[in-house]
Formats: sequence, structure tokens, C-alpha cells
Amino acid sequence: MTEPYLSKVCTGEKYIESRLTKVNIAPFERASADDIVLFKRSGGAITAMALVEDTHFEYLSPREGPKSLAERYADGLGYEPGYLETKMQARFASLLWLREVRTVPKIALAKRGRQAWITVRPFAMHQSAPTSVGSPEMLF
Repeated sequence: MTEPYLSKVCTGEKYIESRLTKVNIAPFERASADDIVLFKRSGGAITAMALVEDTHFEYLSPREGPKSLAERYADGLGYEPGYLETKMQARFASLLWLREVRTVPKIALAKRGRQAWITVRPFAMHQSAPTSVGSPEMLF
């Protein structure tokens, strides 16, 4: 995530995380309430985390693109001037309302590729291990 958006999320000025994409990729219809979102600084470490309060997914009109969406949710999106113009070709919108945003000590993440959003699911280390980490609130 780039600035000033990461700082806006951390201060609560931006409380809706959005992904506007040309193709149907995560988090479109894959994120849900109570998911944990880790925020990684572009080219750097994970520096914040939040819980997802609610989600909204929308197919965008080729004629209007994300304009209507941006008008309806302007307060929470925190878009900088000119940002929307860079996303006019987007056809899929993922909106995630955030709660309990926290900064965390820097966590390095070895990640390959240029994916802006990756999904990680809990898994069992061995047969006797539980298959989930429990409630997301345990981390908060």
C-alpha cells in the first residue's frame, strides 16, 4: 500500500479499503466480515492490521466506471485527487469497511510477484493441530 493511503487507514481517515480492478481477482467476492487484513507498505514490511466489519462488491458499468461508487462512499474511501481517473477502466469493485485498525511492529514478508492482494488461509501443521486460529479477535 502506498502513501498517503496507509497513513489514512492508520488514522481512521480512510475506513473503507477499496480494490478497483479490470478483472475479477481477490478480494472480489472472496473477502468477508471478520477477515483479518494485513497492510504492507509498498516495497516494505507489514505495518498495520485491521478486521473487516462489512463488505460490498459491485460490477461497474463500462460507461460510468467507479464514479458513482466513489460519490456514494467518498467519506470513507479517502481518495486523493486524480486517483479515480486512474481507475476508470475498472469493472470490479471490492469495498471493505475496516474496524480495530492497529499499527504493528514491522513484519517482513517474502512475497513474489506483483499481486496487490493475496489471501492466506489457516492450515493444520500436523494431524493433532487445530485447523483454525480461532476468533480473529484473539489477535486484537
